[in-house]
Order: sequence, then C-alpha cells, then structure tokens
Amino acid sequence: MSGIRCKPIQLTGVSSGEEFDSSLLDSHNYTFPPSEVLTSMNIDSSKYSYYSLVVNKNIDFTFINEKPINTITTFTLELYNAGSYVIGFDTNVNWPGSFIPNLSIDAYDILIFITRDAGATWNGFLIGSDIGGDTGKTPVGVLALNVVVKTSDYIATNNDFTIIINANVNNVTVTLPTAVGNAGKIFNFKCIDNAFTAKIDGLKTQTIDNQLTQTLNKDDSMLIQSDGTNWIII
Repeated sequence: MSGIRCKPIQLTGVSSGEEFDSSLLDSHNYTFPPSEVLTSMNIDSSKYSYYSLVVNKNIDFTFINEKPINTITTFTLELYNAGSYVIGFDTNVNWPGSFIPNLSIDAYDILIFITRDAGATWNGFLIGSDIGGDTGKTPVGVLALNVVVKTSDYIATNNDFTIIINANVNNVTVTLPTAVGNAGKIFNFKCIDNAFTAKIDGLKTQTIDNQLTQTLNKDDSMLIQSDGTNWIII
C-alpha cells in the first residue's frame, strides 16, 4: 500500500484515516546546489519544511515568515561539513543547556527548530550528527579532543579544542568564534614558535580577560573559556 496512513494527527487537506501521498513532501524540500557559496541565508518556513546545504563558507541563518502565535512552526535543517566553518544561527534560538552544538566535518548534521510564538523564541535541537562520516572514530568512553596546527591566520570553530600556533615564517592570528550563546566552550592554545607575532583575537569587540587580543610567546600556553559574553583565561 502506497503512502502514509494518518490517524493520530490531522494534516491540512487530509482527513483522519485517509491515504496521504508522501511524494507530496518533495515540494516542501529545498536542496542548495553544492557549488552555491552563501554567507547568509533566510530560512523561510512558509515555503519549505526541509532545507539541505553543503557548507563551504562561514554562514549566518535568519528565520523568517513564521506562523502566528499559538501555531507551531517547525523545519529541519540538514548541513554537510558545517564543522569546518563558523555557523551563525538566528539570535532567537534556544539550545538545550544553552550550548550551541558542535557540528561535523566531512559529514552530515540534522537539526530541527520549533517555535510556537511566531519566532520570538525558537527551540533548536541537534537530532543527528556525523552522519556518513569517518567510521574509524575514537571509541565511546575515550576522551579525544580535536588538535589543529596553524601556520597562518585562522578562524576557530566550535569543533576545535587545542590550537597550536607556529608563527615561524609569518604573523599568525587566531580569531575566536562568538562567546555569546557559547557559555562553557573551552579553547586550549599553545605557541611553538613566535619568530613573528602569535595572537588570539576575540570576535569584533569581544574580549579575552578584558583585552581585545592576547599575544603568545614561544612555549606559552593559554586556556580560555566563554562566560556567554566574552572569554576569560582560566
């Protein structure tokens, strides 16, 4: 038997117990071409309920055209390789525990967003992560945090933990992601050479222990954490 039998819920235009043609759901999906490079995107839940995007640049998402108050608006967002870039979600999104989820590199993440007050507050949930990624991952129960070595300017992501700076041949500035909505996030820095300047830079006017930047000398280490507004050295 084709289609989905809908009994517990009422779908627009479908009576309880009627056959619903699931192929109609295709009209509510939108997949961006992999070659399309975006830095900002409006998610219009009145048009589509499922968005799919291969992330190839830092991008900010804004949610628009929500249904009226006391009517649920929801959509699903599928992202590929989002952990390689800085992702900005709508400012009205609340996350479980107030932590923005870490997203995957070279794999898919699936997120769902729900509002019932016309977008004044969105609840965001990561319902699937690292889908189709590397199967040779560290076993569950073993603490393994990401380590990267940078010899040129770099924008840190929430997937990073230890960032090793090698400023042997040129200045290296590591720019932090936003501290806002990122309370508790920790970065560990280590400078292995500072023939040139090795610097950590807060995003825009955000500070690191009340300073816009922090400079590291050779063999210096620095552990910083977001307090939800700025970064502090711990």
